[in-house]
Amino acid sequence: MSDDSCDYNLAISEPLFRLTAESLRLRTNETNRYQTLGDLVDDRATFARNIDHRVETLRDHLEIVPSTGDINISLKITRSSEENLGHAQAVLAERLGRDLTLVDALSVLVFDYMVERKSNDVLTKLLAQTSSAWEALGQPCDPPSAGNVVPFSQTSGGR
Repeated sequence: MSDDSCDYNLAISEPLFRLTAESLRLRTNETNRYQTLGDLVDDRATFARNIDHRVETLRDHLEIVPSTGDINISLKITRSSEENLGHAQAVLAERLGRDLTLVDALSVLVFDYMVERKSNDVLTKLLAQTSSAWEALGQPCDPPSAGNVVPFSQTSGGR
């Protein structure tokens, strides 16, 4: 281990393993380069302190996707990611009113990434459907660029 990175050997559950594998598939396709769990953590750890899901949602996630288990993985992250993840672990533990392990914090970080990716996918699909609807109406398919304002065309005799 070099001075600027930290190596962990973690025992995670099968559901968490599957969640991390899916997140790495999505991240790899998003970046067009192969990703590791360490890459994902390094990219996302600075945002970990800003995870703002409802407490009930986080509790449900940690109940449905147990953190610890029989699958051994290695995780190599930068020192700054370790600090950010540790800070997120403390903040999340306080919000949830319970102790969290590093693996719990990792699980929430991956969950947050997956939620973000899925919501981006939904928004992209909605935008495509909206563009198709505008085209069907004979309107320009470019969404308005000025915020959320949709221009209405004037009709004769209108106000």
